[in-house]
Amino acid sequence: MPFDTSQDSRALTCSGVQWERIGPAGPPLPNGLWTAYGSTRFFNLGRRTWLLVEKNKPVTQALWASACPADTAPGSGSIVLTQEFSVRAKNYYGVPVVAIRYRFGVQSGGETGPSDRWIGQLSVAPDELSVAAGWNVSMTFFAQEPREYPDAGATIAVLPVKIDLTIETKMKRHDASKMHLVVPTGVFLA
Repeated sequence: MPFDTSQDSRALTCSGVQWERIGPAGPPLPNGLWTAYGSTRFFNLGRRTWLLVEKNKPVTQALWASACPADTAPGSGSIVLTQEFSVRAKNYYGVPVVAIRYRFGVQSGGETGPSDRWIGQLSVAPDELSVAAGWNVSMTFFAQEPREYPDAGATIAVLPVKIDLTIETKMKRHDASKMHLVVPTGVFLA
């Protein structure tokens, strides 16, 4: 479907922004994972924030975040998984004006082989980007403080991540955010 570029179609409503997972969902979340408590064991050894999209252009930097004990590396049994998400925006008339597809890459780590307990490296990058003429979009990644969740006698790392989206026209600006929860076995939308 072509994007609407007429002047009178540049109004955006809050309900016009939708986030979704692309592809299969990960394993079910344990109860209480969203309320995981602050950690004294896990640290983010990478970046806390970076741009994913700036002025309608994908930013392709090799930046990463983590949630692991200090001075560690992924173990021999580390798991690498990729999960994709999208955010779409429609104008006031319901016509699509912004479509961004982005990918999380998670490399787990831990002493326990395949049942890894921390996030050795987390990368997030845009995959596809479509923006209608007259619209401007920026998207930023923010890693929050790592948290921990006690699961079956061992602690797993939890990294809350916020993705901020700014959509602008000459007439209006709209900001939207979406929380993602990253654990060694998957990424979940809040």
